[in-house]
Amino acid sequence: GLQQSLSGQGLLLDPGRFDGGTTLGRLQLLLLGLLSTVITHSSGAGVASCLAALAAGALALPQALALVIGMDLGSSLTALIAAMGSGLQARRTAMAHLVFNLFTAALALLVLPAYLRLLQLGWAEGLAGSGDGGSGFLLTGFQTGFNLLGLLVMLPLAAPFAGLIRRLVPGNGDRQVDALADRPPEDPAAALGAAEPALRQTFLTLLLRLQQGLQAPQHPGGSGGDSGGDGQAGQGGPHDRIHTARSLDSLAVLQADLDRLELYLDQIHLQGQGGGLSGRLVHLLHGLDHLQRLHERCEEEPDRLRTLATCSALTAEREQLEAALQQLLQELPLQQWPPLLPLLRQSAALLQGRVEPFRRQVLAQVARGELEVEEATRRLEAMRWLNRVSDHLLRISLHLSQAAD
Repeated sequence: GLQQSLSGQGLLLDPGRFDGGTTLGRLQLLLLGLLSTVITHSSGAGVASCLAALAAGALALPQALALVIGMDLGSSLTALIAAMGSGLQARRTAMAHLVFNLFTAALALLVLPAYLRLLQLGWAEGLAGSGDGGSGFLLTGFQTGFNLLGLLVMLPLAAPFAGLIRRLVPGNGDRQVDALADRPPEDPAAALGAAEPALRQTFLTLLLRLQQGLQAPQHPGGSGGDSGGDGQAGQGGPHDRIHTARSLDSLAVLQADLDRLELYLDQIHLQGQGGGLSGRLVHLLHGLDHLQRLHERCEEEPDRLRTLATCSALTAEREQLEAALQQLLQELPLQQWPPLLPLLRQSAALLQGRVEPFRRQVLAQVARGELEVEEATRRLEAMRWLNRVSDHLLRISLHLSQAAD
């Protein structure tokens, strides 16, 4: 059967080649399992082959246990290869997968002798590779068990583990968020001095994302309501879906940056410090809060941005926001707050003043039969979204200006 076909081909899975009961044999089997997963790109297929070989008696249980440790480790290598050339977060995720699997593999090798000893004492037929399904259960149970054990050990070490991954996969030297230490410096002024430019740079990145969203090209069939109430605004074609997917990917990276900033600021405590430092920290926390809410509006309400970008009825309001964004992108890197803040206040006030007149105008169009209710709802939601976004832009800038003083 299967045992004869495996040994007849001279494969390394022949039980006579490696002894699963010795340290050297286990390491050799681990490497074999790792290699098989890298070649096939599937640890699941390897585990299934081990189960079939166990059932056929072509493998002994100690050999199969060592093989699945290597197969589990091999899955992280394939993920690391796939992440090459990807973004920073994808490479860090793949590295975290590899480091975690290296840890669990070492843990599994340490507990394997004890596991086999327990089986000898309590379930001797399992070691013989019996075909009653018991050995398969022992194999899959062991694989699940050492992964769960590794997770339980790693959970309390999440912060040091994250720091290790950042050191193994350093970010772009121009990214201030990546330069933040795992723990803020003891000097409060130095800690706040590192947080403020990181928050400002993250704000700039989100501003660029907003600007790109507003400049999304229009396509036939998705005119944002220009077709006179056909209700097609916000649907978009294939190009729109690709644009949205890329936007969501960049927003996911921004979310990771915001989480990093939140963790950093949460560790800064200023008991007994002067009012100036405490005030700076409060302004940074307020700015981060508004930045997180602005990010949520972009991530969770993309249809509002798409409607704003494509609806001709909102052209004046869109241009008002675009002008504010352009001014922010020019002045924010230089921290030119005196000319910037009055402009943002004026822009926010103008947009806020447009909400109610625009609402009455849209509802009047619906009453005259010029606009369908669905399209009217999209336009009103886009207008309210625009008003809230302009308010966030103003408040973030205000708090950053105060934190920089």
